[in-house]
Amino acid sequence: MNAVAEGRNIYDKILKSTKYLLACNAGEILSVFIAILLRFPLPLIPLQILLMNLLTDGLPAMGLGSEIPESDVMTRHPRNPKENPITGKMLILIIIFGIAMALGTLFVFNKYVGINLSYARTMASQHLCFLRYLQS
Repeated sequence: MNAVAEGRNIYDKILKSTKYLLACNAGEILSVFIAILLRFPLPLIPLQILLMNLLTDGLPAMGLGSEIPESDVMTRHPRNPKENPITGKMLILIIIFGIAMALGTLFVFNKYVGINLSYARTMASQHLCFLRYLQS
């Protein structure tokens, strides 16, 4: 019984971490993709993306990993092994959150790009970091 409870707990943690990481990275990817489509300068340089991932993925993922198990783990029905872990509803929420992050980031970038490109990239990067911490 303990092994089943631990397995369900691990599965739940994997799903939570995956949802967090996909939603946050969707915002970064869509920010760059939409900027390219609109012929804007890149709002984030690769070094900023790497630094952002280094700083904002580690601590929340560790927090999700060390979270205590939910109390109803053993009262749930067994999951279907053929079931896709990322459901359609989860994918839609990830896409919606990614689009919201991207549009907000591009708004901030566009607001400051006329002043200074480096400053605008810094503001866009900080905006994305702030949104990522709000999500966790």
